[in-house]
Amino acid sequence: MEINFRKPAHMQEGDPHPHSATMSIQKNWIKYDKGHYVTRPYQKYVTSKWEQSMLDVYEIIFDHLKHAPIDMLEIGVYAGESMRYFRDYFTHADTRLVGADRNPPTKYGGIAPEGYTLEIGDQGNSAFRQRLADTYGPFDIIMDDASHDLKLTNDTFDQLWPYVKPEGFYIIEDMPYEEMHHLLDEIVSTRQGKGFISRDSRGFGPGAVAGTIVVLKKTINLMTGVDEVLTND
Repeated sequence: MEINFRKPAHMQEGDPHPHSATMSIQKNWIKYDKGHYVTRPYQKYVTSKWEQSMLDVYEIIFDHLKHAPIDMLEIGVYAGESMRYFRDYFTHADTRLVGADRNPPTKYGGIAPEGYTLEIGDQGNSAFRQRLADTYGPFDIIMDDASHDLKLTNDTFDQLWPYVKPEGFYIIEDMPYEEMHHLLDEIVSTRQGKGFISRDSRGFGPGAVAGTIVVLKKTINLMTGVDEVLTND
C-alpha cells in the first residue's frame, strides 16, 4: 500500500521530503524550528524507535501537534527513553504525557520518570486500562508498545479507541503476527475507514516484529456523527 504524507507546514517548496511514497526512509532529515536540518536529533535517547526510523514517521504526523497542549498515553514504556523524547518534542507547557508499564524504568536500566507520569500495571488487566482512560483521557495520541500479543493488543484497542479525541491517533508498534494485518484491516473496514498503514523500516520479511507500525487516525463524520478510522491526513 503506497501512501503520501503532506509536508509539515514549516517545510518550504523544494525542501527534500524525508520519506518516499512507500514510507521507506531515503533521507533522515528533520527540519527544526530555526530552519536547520539535523540528522536524527533524537539519537541521544536510547530507544529502539529511532533505530527503526519510527520517530522519522512521528516527526511528520505529529508536526501539527508539536506546540499544542496534548494528552498522550504510551503503554509499554520500558526504560522510559521514548517518553523523554516525546517530553522534549512536544513543547506546550500544558501537554500531559502518561506512560504505563508493568515495571518502573529503573528495572530496565532507565532513570526515574522526569516530565511524564508513570502508572504501574498490566496491559492485560482491563480494570487498569479503564483506570488509565478514566483518569487521563481522552487522548490526542495513544501508543501501544507493550505486550505485542494479538489478543491483548486487540482488547486494548477496543477498550481505548473511544478515548481517542477526534483527529487523534492510535498507534500500534511492532505487530507480532501476519494475522494482525487482517484483523486490523477488518477493524478499520467495520468503522468505515480506508485500510491501515503498515511499514517495515528495516526490510524484514513477513511476520517480522521490529520496525512495523500501524497508524490509525480518528475523524468524525459530520453527517452521521459516527467516528471513523482514517489512515492518512
